[in-house]
Amino acid sequence: RDYGFATLTTAVAMALSFVADRFLSVANLSLIFLTAVLFVAVRTRMAVAVYAALLSFFGYNFFFAPPRYTLAIANADDVLAVVLFLVAALVCSRLATRLAGQVASLRGAQVRGRVLVALGQQLATAADADGVRTVAAHALARALDAEVAVLARDAVERLVTSASVPATFALSTQDLAAADWSDAHAEPAGRGTDTLHGASCWMLPLGSDTRRAGVVALRFPADREPDTDRRSLALAMVHDISQALERARLAS
Repeated sequence: RDYGFATLTTAVAMALSFVADRFLSVANLSLIFLTAVLFVAVRTRMAVAVYAALLSFFGYNFFFAPPRYTLAIANADDVLAVVLFLVAALVCSRLATRLAGQVASLRGAQVRGRVLVALGQQLATAADADGVRTVAAHALARALDAEVAVLARDAVERLVTSASVPATFALSTQDLAAADWSDAHAEPAGRGTDTLHGASCWMLPLGSDTRRAGVVALRFPADREPDTDRRSLALAMVHDISQALERARLAS
Protein backbone atom coordinates (compact mmCIF):
# COMPACT_ATOMS: atom_id res chain seq x y z
CA ARG A 1 0.00 0.00 0.00
CA ASP A 2 2.80 2.46 0.87
CA TYR A 3 4.66 1.59 -2.32
CA GLY A 4 1.46 2.08 -4.32
CA PHE A 5 1.10 5.52 -2.74
CA ALA A 6 4.72 6.34 -3.67
CA THR A 7 4.18 5.14 -7.25
CA LEU A 8 1.00 7.19 -7.61
CA THR A 9 2.65 10.31 -6.19
CA THR A 10 5.60 9.94 -8.56
CA ALA A 11 3.21 9.46 -11.49
CA VAL A 12 1.38 12.68 -10.55
CA ALA A 13 4.73 14.51 -10.36
CA MET A 14 5.62 13.15 -13.78
CA ALA A 15 2.30 14.32 -15.26
CA LEU A 16 2.79 17.78 -13.77
CA SER A 17 6.31 17.86 -15.18
CA PHE A 18 5.03 17.10 -18.69
CA VAL A 19 2.65 20.05 -18.38
CA ALA A 20 5.33 22.35 -16.90
CA ASP A 21 7.90 21.26 -19.48
CA ARG A 22 6.58 23.97 -21.84
CA PHE A 23 7.36 26.74 -19.37
CA LEU A 24 10.26 25.56 -17.17
CA SER A 25 13.80 24.43 -17.76
CA VAL A 26 14.80 20.82 -17.21
CA ALA A 27 16.63 21.78 -14.00
CA ASN A 28 13.49 23.36 -12.58
CA LEU A 29 11.44 20.26 -13.37
CA SER A 30 13.56 18.37 -10.86
CA LEU A 31 11.98 20.45 -8.10
CA ILE A 32 8.60 18.90 -8.87
CA PHE A 33 10.05 15.44 -8.38
CA LEU A 34 11.82 16.51 -5.17
CA THR A 35 8.50 17.81 -3.83
CA ALA A 36 6.93 14.43 -4.57
CA VAL A 37 9.73 12.64 -2.74
CA LEU A 38 9.31 14.90 0.28
CA PHE A 39 5.55 14.33 0.26
CA VAL A 40 6.09 10.56 0.30
CA ALA A 41 8.81 10.79 2.96
CA VAL A 42 6.68 12.64 5.52
CA ARG A 43 3.77 10.22 5.13
CA THR A 44 5.58 6.86 4.96
CA ARG A 45 8.75 5.16 6.12
CA MET A 46 12.33 5.53 4.91
CA ALA A 47 12.38 2.52 2.56
CA VAL A 48 9.33 3.82 0.69
CA ALA A 49 10.86 7.29 0.44
CA VAL A 50 14.03 5.80 -1.09
CA TYR A 51 11.85 3.89 -3.56
CA ALA A 52 10.12 7.16 -4.52
CA ALA A 53 13.51 8.88 -4.89
CA LEU A 54 14.81 6.17 -7.22
CA LEU A 55 11.58 6.12 -9.22
CA SER A 56 11.74 9.90 -9.60
CA PHE A 57 15.40 9.69 -10.58
CA PHE A 58 14.74 7.26 -13.41
CA GLY A 59 11.61 9.11 -14.52
CA TYR A 60 13.42 12.45 -14.58
CA ASN A 61 16.40 10.98 -16.41
CA PHE A 62 14.35 9.05 -18.99
CA PHE A 63 11.65 11.61 -19.85
CA PHE A 64 13.27 14.98 -19.31
CA ALA A 65 17.10 14.91 -19.14
CA PRO A 66 18.61 15.19 -22.64
CA PRO A 67 18.69 13.08 -24.73
CA ARG A 68 15.08 12.21 -23.88
CA TYR A 69 13.49 8.76 -23.81
CA THR A 70 16.74 7.04 -22.97
CA LEU A 71 18.76 6.53 -19.81
CA ALA A 72 21.88 7.67 -21.66
CA ILE A 73 23.19 11.12 -20.69
CA ALA A 74 24.59 13.45 -23.35
CA ASN A 75 27.39 15.29 -21.52
CA ALA A 76 29.25 15.53 -18.25
CA ASP A 77 27.21 18.49 -17.02
CA ASP A 78 24.00 16.52 -17.37
CA VAL A 79 25.58 13.55 -15.56
CA LEU A 80 26.41 15.81 -12.63
CA ALA A 81 22.90 17.32 -12.63
CA VAL A 82 21.18 13.93 -12.63
CA VAL A 83 23.48 12.50 -9.94
CA LEU A 84 23.00 15.57 -7.75
CA PHE A 85 19.24 15.21 -8.20
CA LEU A 86 19.41 11.62 -6.89
CA VAL A 87 21.61 12.65 -3.95
CA ALA A 88 19.30 15.55 -3.09
CA ALA A 89 16.24 13.29 -3.31
CA LEU A 90 17.79 10.70 -1.00
CA VAL A 91 18.98 13.31 1.51
CA CYS A 92 15.62 15.07 1.52
CA SER A 93 13.76 11.79 1.99
CA ARG A 94 16.00 10.91 4.93
CA LEU A 95 15.54 14.29 6.60
CA ALA A 96 11.80 14.34 6.02
CA THR A 97 11.39 10.81 7.39
CA ARG A 98 13.40 11.70 10.50
CA LEU A 99 11.35 14.86 11.02
CA ALA A 100 8.10 12.90 10.67
CA GLY A 101 9.38 10.41 13.23
CA GLN A 102 10.26 13.17 15.68
CA VAL A 103 6.83 14.76 15.27
CA ALA A 104 5.18 11.39 15.89
CA SER A 105 7.33 10.88 19.01
CA LEU A 106 6.35 14.31 20.35
CA ARG A 107 2.69 13.60 19.76
CA GLY A 108 3.07 10.23 21.51
CA ALA A 109 4.75 11.92 24.48
CA GLN A 110 1.94 14.46 24.72
CA VAL A 111 -0.69 11.72 24.64
CA ARG A 112 1.21 9.75 27.28
CA GLY A 113 1.49 12.83 29.50
CA ARG A 114 -2.23 13.57 29.25
CA VAL A 115 -3.14 9.95 30.03
CA LEU A 116 -0.88 9.81 33.08
CA VAL A 117 -2.17 13.14 34.41
CA ALA A 118 -5.76 11.97 34.00
CA LEU A 119 -4.91 8.66 35.69
CA GLY A 120 -3.33 10.45 38.63
CA GLN A 121 -6.40 12.63 39.09
CA GLN A 122 -8.72 9.62 38.98
CA LEU A 123 -6.58 7.58 41.38
CA ALA A 124 -6.58 10.47 43.84
CA THR A 125 -10.36 10.15 44.17
CA ALA A 126 -10.25 6.45 45.09
CA ALA A 127 -11.14 5.86 48.74
CA ASP A 128 -9.41 2.50 49.20
CA ALA A 129 -7.49 -0.26 47.41
CA ASP A 130 -10.64 -1.67 45.79
CA GLY A 131 -11.45 1.79 44.47
CA VAL A 132 -7.92 2.12 43.08
CA ARG A 133 -8.27 -1.20 41.25
CA THR A 134 -11.62 -0.18 39.77
CA VAL A 135 -10.26 3.14 38.56
CA ALA A 136 -7.17 1.37 37.22
CA ALA A 137 -9.15 -1.17 35.21
CA HIS A 138 -11.27 1.47 33.50
CA ALA A 139 -8.32 3.82 32.85
CA LEU A 140 -6.16 1.05 31.37
CA ALA A 141 -8.96 -0.23 29.15
CA ARG A 142 -9.67 3.26 27.84
CA ALA A 143 -6.03 4.25 27.24
CA LEU A 144 -4.79 0.96 25.78
CA ASP A 145 -7.92 -0.18 23.93
CA ALA A 146 -7.70 -3.57 25.62
CA GLU A 147 -9.62 -5.82 27.95
CA VAL A 148 -8.29 -5.45 31.50
CA ALA A 149 -8.47 -7.36 34.75
CA VAL A 150 -6.83 -6.28 38.02
CA LEU A 151 -6.07 -9.27 40.23
CA ALA A 152 -5.40 -9.34 43.97
CA ARG A 153 -4.76 -12.02 46.58
CA ASP A 154 -7.80 -13.15 48.60
CA ALA A 155 -7.90 -14.44 52.18
CA VAL A 156 -6.38 -17.77 51.15
CA GLU A 157 -3.70 -16.13 48.99
CA ARG A 158 -5.30 -16.98 45.64
CA LEU A 159 -5.19 -14.44 42.82
CA VAL A 160 -8.77 -13.43 42.01
CA THR A 161 -10.22 -10.71 39.82
CA SER A 162 -10.89 -7.56 41.85
CA ALA A 163 -11.96 -5.32 38.94
CA SER A 164 -12.28 -5.85 35.21
CA VAL A 165 -13.37 -4.26 31.93
CA PRO A 166 -15.54 -5.77 30.62
CA ALA A 167 -17.22 -7.21 33.69
CA THR A 168 -17.38 -10.64 31.98
CA PHE A 169 -13.58 -10.80 31.60
CA ALA A 170 -12.51 -14.42 32.20
CA LEU A 171 -9.03 -15.85 32.69
CA SER A 172 -7.96 -19.31 31.54
CA THR A 173 -5.87 -21.71 33.58
CA GLN A 174 -2.83 -20.66 31.54
CA ASP A 175 -3.59 -16.99 32.18
CA LEU A 176 -3.79 -17.62 35.92
CA ALA A 177 -0.50 -19.53 35.86
CA ALA A 178 1.15 -16.57 34.11
CA ALA A 179 -0.39 -14.18 36.65
CA ASP A 180 0.91 -16.28 39.57
CA TRP A 181 4.39 -16.35 38.06
CA SER A 182 4.35 -12.60 37.42
CA ASP A 183 3.26 -11.87 40.98
CA ALA A 184 5.80 -14.24 42.50
CA HIS A 185 8.77 -12.98 40.46
CA ALA A 186 7.74 -9.30 40.07
CA GLU A 187 8.25 -9.52 36.31
CA PRO A 188 5.95 -9.42 33.28
CA ALA A 189 4.76 -12.78 31.96
CA GLY A 190 2.33 -14.24 29.45
CA ARG A 191 1.66 -12.96 25.96
CA GLY A 192 4.56 -11.18 24.32
CA THR A 193 7.15 -12.43 26.84
CA ASP A 194 9.44 -15.44 27.10
CA THR A 195 7.58 -16.76 30.17
CA LEU A 196 4.33 -18.70 29.66
CA HIS A 197 3.84 -16.87 26.36
CA GLY A 198 0.93 -19.14 25.48
CA ALA A 199 -1.33 -17.12 27.79
CA SER A 200 -3.82 -14.81 26.11
CA CYS A 201 -2.95 -11.89 28.41
CA TRP A 202 0.11 -9.80 29.10
CA MET A 203 0.61 -9.94 32.87
CA LEU A 204 2.17 -6.96 34.66
CA PRO A 205 2.99 -7.14 38.37
CA LEU A 206 1.74 -4.50 40.80
CA GLY A 207 3.65 -3.33 43.85
CA SER A 208 7.36 -3.43 44.57
CA ASP A 209 9.96 -6.19 44.83
CA THR A 210 9.39 -6.41 48.58
CA ARG A 211 5.62 -5.93 48.74
CA ARG A 212 3.40 -7.40 46.06
CA ALA A 213 0.00 -5.86 45.29
CA GLY A 214 -1.42 -8.13 42.61
CA VAL A 215 -1.29 -8.31 38.84
CA VAL A 216 -2.76 -6.45 35.87
CA ALA A 217 -3.92 -8.68 32.99
CA LEU A 218 -4.08 -6.99 29.58
CA ARG A 219 -5.78 -8.79 26.70
CA PHE A 220 -5.31 -7.21 23.27
CA PRO A 221 -7.07 -8.45 20.11
CA ALA A 222 -5.47 -11.64 18.81
CA ASP A 223 -4.51 -10.03 15.50
CA ARG A 224 -2.93 -6.90 17.01
CA GLU A 225 0.19 -6.89 19.13
CA PRO A 226 0.75 -3.74 21.23
CA ASP A 227 3.45 -1.51 19.78
CA THR A 228 6.39 -0.09 21.73
CA ASP A 229 4.58 3.12 22.67
CA ARG A 230 1.55 1.22 23.96
CA ARG A 231 3.72 -1.11 26.03
CA SER A 232 5.65 1.81 27.48
CA LEU A 233 2.41 3.57 28.40
CA ALA A 234 1.07 0.40 30.05
CA LEU A 235 4.21 0.06 32.18
CA ALA A 236 4.05 3.73 33.23
CA MET A 237 0.38 3.43 34.18
CA VAL A 238 0.99 0.24 36.15
CA HIS A 239 3.80 2.00 38.03
CA ASP A 240 1.44 4.84 39.03
CA ILE A 241 -1.27 2.35 40.01
CA SER A 242 1.23 0.48 42.20
CA GLN A 243 2.07 3.70 44.02
CA ALA A 244 -1.62 4.46 44.53
CA LEU A 245 -2.19 0.98 45.99
CA GLU A 246 0.71 1.50 48.38
CA ARG A 247 -0.74 4.84 49.51
CA ALA A 248 -4.13 3.18 50.04
CA ARG A 249 -2.48 0.44 52.12
CA LEU A 250 -0.67 2.94 54.32
CA ALA A 251 -3.84 4.99 54.76
CA SER A 252 -5.79 1.96 55.95
